[in-house]
Amino acid sequence: MLDKPTLFSRLKPLLAFLAVIVVFFIVKRLPIIGGGIRTGEGILSDAGAVISRGVTRFFASEDSLTARLSVCLEDKTALARDAVEFEKLKDENAELREELAYTEHVNTAGIAAMIIAKSLPEDPLRVVIDRGRADGVKEGSVVVVGQGVVLGTIKSIDEHSSLVTLLTGIESKVPAAIIGKKRTIGLAEGRNGAVMNINFIPRDADVARGDVVTTSGLNGNIPEGLLLGTVTEVIDLPSAPFKSALLEPFADPLEWSHVLILPPSAS
Repeated sequence: MLDKPTLFSRLKPLLAFLAVIVVFFIVKRLPIIGGGIRTGEGILSDAGAVISRGVTRFFASEDSLTARLSVCLEDKTALARDAVEFEKLKDENAELREELAYTEHVNTAGIAAMIIAKSLPEDPLRVVIDRGRADGVKEGSVVVVGQGVVLGTIKSIDEHSSLVTLLTGIESKVPAAIIGKKRTIGLAEGRNGAVMNINFIPRDADVARGDVVTTSGLNGNIPEGLLLGTVTEVIDLPSAPFKSALLEPFADPLEWSHVLILPPSAS
């Protein structure tokens, strides 16, 4: 059996807790102190209610916020898509305006077409356009962009599409005229690179860097006066019977979508 001091020591914490409760209720009933406690309880109760409403509102609106965020992201994507489409349409409109101005200037109709394939894996120096035999396209016809800048020539034709050899392709050979102090004749030949060679330039010709090069019209399929590019370097070897030059084309095929196919009889 436990002795009295031991039992009292074990019950001491419980008795102290009960004493605190009794004192709390006694103090609460006093007019001043009790009112303060009740006020504190009211403040704590109100604060708890506000916090509870905020937490409830937060979790209740979580799905709504997620949905609104999703809508905002969709709107942002749509705006980006519209911006890209606008730039594309603006560029296409500028291309078509230049082509229209050119056809009005030279008084020829031509056949308008779009490039539908660029940088073919088997031949990066050819492109495909969406006009062919059914549209009146003929092999050897010249393809131009903008204000009469040569892009290439028609290599082969299907019923509704055609393969275009670009100006810089190894198969490309275009009779050219160098417009310097005097008009000089040569042959612009592709070399499967970014520039072309102009061969068979007379040794006494006054050719300089920066001279503009056009088509000479000596090829019946390619009208005279179409723009080819500019001379970047003149090569004059004393032992060679002719001069040669390097030509940088005006047209970059990657920058164009709309082209114009000129008939062989265009001038």
